[in-house]
Amino acid sequence: MTENKLFTLSDQTKNLIDNLEEPVMIYGLYKPGEESENVVDVIRKYERASKLITYEQIDPDNKSSTAARIAHPSGAIFKPKFSPEGISVYQGEVSIRVELPKGGLASAAGRPLQIEVQACTDRLCLPPATFTTPIDR
Repeated sequence: MTENKLFTLSDQTKNLIDNLEEPVMIYGLYKPGEESENVVDVIRKYERASKLITYEQIDPDNKSSTAARIAHPSGAIFKPKFSPEGISVYQGEVSIRVELPKGGLASAAGRPLQIEVQACTDRLCLPPATFTTPIDR
């Protein structure tokens, strides 16, 4: 726990996790060695808080990955006061292409794609916001 509780789970987050009804898979899209220790630490706390939450780190350049292949531009490294090692960020519009493994689209049918974003300044990050969009075939 930090003095400002930056890397602890809030009561609101714990309550949300406790009330999950479906499994939640979190994918970290990082090249090996480029992951943010602070981000992974928080995600691991989510995993420990619920057996319904799992995390998988995916190297977006690994063409043999059994998970979806994801193509995206590299983010700019931003070094806010609370994350001296820096975090990869995007500004403006970003295109992300996802190639699902064979049968992946059928298993995703009927479920919308959820994209989570978070706005940060050099001093703090706002709570994440989730946008939902249908999956195009």
